[in-house]
Amino acid sequence: MNPVREDYDKIRAFYNQHGGDLLRTGDLPELDQNSMNRVFDHGAIKAIDPEGSVRYYAGMTTIVLITTDEDDWDIIASGMIACRQTLRRYVGTIEYVLVRSDWRGRGMGKYLMGVLLKDAESIKVDRLELTSEPAREAARALYKRMGFKLVEGSDRHFVLDL
Repeated sequence: MNPVREDYDKIRAFYNQHGGDLLRTGDLPELDQNSMNRVFDHGAIKAIDPEGSVRYYAGMTTIVLITTDEDDWDIIASGMIACRQTLRRYVGTIEYVLVRSDWRGRGMGKYLMGVLLKDAESIKVDRLELTSEPAREAARALYKRMGFKLVEGSDRHFVLDL
């Protein structure tokens, strides 16, 4: 099997199994080869075990961060930064932030967001944006502690200028 396909299948299985509150529109689909090529030609997977050693990395346009158990690539948390250049700034949108329920309360969300912020700074992102539903109270509290501000007039859109 194609290693890229295996990686995506693991990521997809993780979100489909653990991301019910995040994937309100349904499970992530299996991708055909053309779609798979677009994801990985323009993006990256960065697999990090809880001690911080990087296992795989490629690309810079879109960063997908996977935090895993050290031995068997068992995903415990994941997040993604999708970047775009506007006329004013280089903007990163943080998406699909998810910590597996049996790893919550151990600082994994803070660790994951810290790595995402460091990656955004390293590629010179000017502003980070994210959306978080009001019901995700713990996640929203974390984002605020990390410096994100709720956009005026919105109950779910956050920004952080770097």
